[in-house]
Amino acid sequence: MDVFNNLFVNNAQGLAIPLAQVAGLKLETSPLSINHQEKKRVISVSAFVKKGYLVDRVIADVVKQMDGVALPAGFSYEMGGEVESRQESFGGFLSIIIITVFLFVAVLIPSSKHLKVR
Repeated sequence: MDVFNNLFVNNAQGLAIPLAQVAGLKLETSPLSINHQEKKRVISVSAFVKKGYLVDRVIADVVKQMDGVALPAGFSYEMGGEVESRQESFGGFLSIIIITVFLFVAVLIPSSKHLKVR
């Protein structure tokens, strides 16, 4: 862990900042297994947004930066957590709109046959 005390990262202005000012590193126990999802090996990276920051902006910034990373062949990333929950919540929303429009038209057209035009 002492090696990380001497590790620096550059900020947007190009100034070197100690990693300890950007992230808190600690050792944790982990299960002795490899996680799989849909028969693919996966690793998860978790993060918590600090108070005073908007989750949407942080997610947008992370996605923008991840899209700019050239991952090796066979590697990919996908967002989970908040992003996954939103996709599941609004995933069927388009279907609901289409069904609603269809039902509206189905009710409107037969009732318009009974209208008399003068």
